[in-house]
Amino acid sequence: MRIQDTVFIDLPIEDVFEYLTTYENEAKWQSSIVEARVTSEGPMDLGTTGLEVRNFFGRRIESE
Repeated sequence: MRIQDTVFIDLPIEDVFEYLTTYENEAKWQSSIVEARVTSEGPMDLGTTGLEVRNFFGRRIESE
């Protein structure tokens, strides 16, 4: 079975890309994420680290 959906976002693609790649926004569009934050200094780049906290089947799962 295949399910497909299309959403039109009336914004420049650069704005959408920036929103989706801002780590702290993940909890807004991924329902299992309780918290997401960058744990390293500086702008997002190769080597940037972060922490995600998810609620997965009633359990708290942290991943770096």
